[in-house]
Amino acid sequence: MNLRRRQVIYGGALVTLGVVLMVVALQTSERARIEKTVRAMARLCEMRDAEGLAAYLAPDYSGIVGTTREEAIEKARRAFEDVDALRIKILHVETEVDGDRAEAMVVFQSEGSVILADTKSRLPFKNMTAVSGQNAELVFTKFSKAGDKWLLAYATFDVRSKLPRFPRTAAFLARQ
Repeated sequence: MNLRRRQVIYGGALVTLGVVLMVVALQTSERARIEKTVRAMARLCEMRDAEGLAAYLAPDYSGIVGTTREEAIEKARRAFEDVDALRIKILHVETEVDGDRAEAMVVFQSEGSVILADTKSRLPFKNMTAVSGQNAELVFTKFSKAGDKWLLAYATFDVRSKLPRFPRTAAFLARQ
């Protein structure tokens, strides 16, 4: 093979490798931004800040059984009224980005206490939505990109059918 042809082939391979690395780097930075969003939302929940949380909900947010954005904000506001203390620890976030849409499986632990309305007594809780035998909670989420910000577009705790699409999350849970 002549020198010039070899140079063209190697040059083309380097350009291709550069493009692939750039795409991977962009996806990695988008994944990091989504994880940062998840962590910011967890902090807002700990502070029981429904209005702050609203800033992270997409205008077309749809929750479990068709909950709208406004209904979700109101449910959060009401739930936060009963929560005396809340701590959320994000353990793992696995994200798949596709353009301006993304899906993420979030593994977390929660603990705190709620005030019972009738007796005003404090009832502690730990991992309220966890499946029996698990020491962590899971939530499947969808995000949409608005400018340079990722907004929550959907969330559900019913993750059984979604978990096989997130092998790193399944492996993480197996190690727990």
